[in-house]
Amino acid sequence: QLVVETFVPHRLLRYPFLKHRVWLRDTADVDLDGRTEPFGAHILDRNRFVLLDDFDRPISWRADASRGSLVISRHRAFLCCGFESLPAVLAVPVLLGIVALISVTKGLVFAHVGQDTAIGLV
Repeated sequence: QLVVETFVPHRLLRYPFLKHRVWLRDTADVDLDGRTEPFGAHILDRNRFVLLDDFDRPISWRADASRGSLVISRHRAFLCCGFESLPAVLAVPVLLGIVALISVTKGLVFAHVGQDTAIGLV
């Protein structure tokens, strides 16, 4: 099987909403760079995954590359990539909710700290 190891975490989710479909670019390997159809990916850990063929079987040929880029289409990235186990499509609303909660909490605390003035939410 062909295992890809990345220098930084690849952010591919272990259990995505859609199957992983990735391209490899600028690896200097003709078989990796020259594909028009994407590879599948089976996640091993934060920095490693197994490349899969069109039938979701592990690639059996060998390749050697010490550089390159992992490319994922935008619409798949929202559902297949994220932080820890949280997809990117859910990470944004969750982060906005946390910011809103903090701002409301700080505003309420600020209203209670005020002296004799009626201060609304900040």
